[in-house]
Amino acid sequence: MSTETIVHRPEASKRFAVEIVYNGITKSVEVGPHEQVTALLAKAISTFNIAQNPHLLSLYREDGSLVAENGSIQDAGIVAGELLLLRPNAVKGGAFASPLRLSDGIVRRSFEILRHCGRTRNECVVYWVGPSTDTVVDTVEHPVHRRSPFGYEVDDTWLTQFFFYGGIYFTPPNAIGCGLTRVANGAGSTCTACWAKR
Repeated sequence: MSTETIVHRPEASKRFAVEIVYNGITKSVEVGPHEQVTALLAKAISTFNIAQNPHLLSLYREDGSLVAENGSIQDAGIVAGELLLLRPNAVKGGAFASPLRLSDGIVRRSFEILRHCGRTRNECVVYWVGPSTDTVVDTVEHPVHRRSPFGYEVDDTWLTQFFFYGGIYFTPPNAIGCGLTRVANGAGSTCTACWAKR
């Protein structure tokens, strides 16, 4: 009589890829449903070789909602092929009492504008705009500006009209307040999206 040992291994098919976007670049990261979200976050940070302030980063869904870090991939509802954004977390950074919330398509539209205008070699800028009574971003403005690989300059006339006729003011001028600070799509190209209220 022979005895046979049966070893149960997790099926490879249960692993799946999610898409992580950081600085305008998308990369796939493989996860399992029972892995912790913190493990996915660590993999994402490692995949993009982020060395500067990685402890301030979190994962967000396309609708701007934060992926809770205190459970498993399955508990968080993350599914195969889901697009997640890796970006600074205002709560971890301590910049805002309440973080910005984004209307549908704001990030996608911002990246479309920045990629088209910057063409991977020039800096570009978009302004995220929302009502002064809330922290929701519902509009993307692409100002008239001059661009180069070394920077951009917003047209004075356009900016004056934007302020006076739109009742716009900017808050706050720092990396956490600028939702897409240093959005890169190739070496040397950076883009900025700043938050404005109307």
